[in-house]
Amino acid sequence: MKGSTTHDVPLPGRPWSPHGAPPAIDGASIAAVREHLVEAYRPGLPGPQHRRLLRDIALPEAVLVRLDRQTHRTDAVDELDRSSSREFLQGIIPASADALRQGRADITGGLARIWCATAEDHDDEAAGAARLQSVHLAKVRQDWKITAIVAQIPQAT
Repeated sequence: MKGSTTHDVPLPGRPWSPHGAPPAIDGASIAAVREHLVEAYRPGLPGPQHRRLLRDIALPEAVLVRLDRQTHRTDAVDELDRSSSREFLQGIIPASADALRQGRADITGGLARIWCATAEDHDDEAAGAARLQSVHLAKVRQDWKITAIVAQIPQAT
């Protein structure tokens, strides 16, 4: 297309669409979701404040999907607003905050996925830790809302 540029490989931390650049407002809205997500799972955040932040950025039926890191099979699917999901995500989202901010966002129509940037770290501690893989979003009116958070968990021994 004349006057626009597209990239075969999206730049880290930048939104990308196969049909050209998404509107700037989508990029800004998705960046705001990233920041609110990190804030919502900050350790020590009181429950009522967590629920308020989550309500602002997620659909009521949003889920946490846990994938086995080795087989990529779904290990569990839980509602995002359950206390077990909250405790699990409080353990990984703060540690994944930079990767979440630096990961690319793929936007196709009213759906988007934020990929967490990854560094191939082969030390034993990193290999045994759960990590955030992606955040799935749907556009509701003019706002982007979380539909799912996908985390990879270490393989059970």
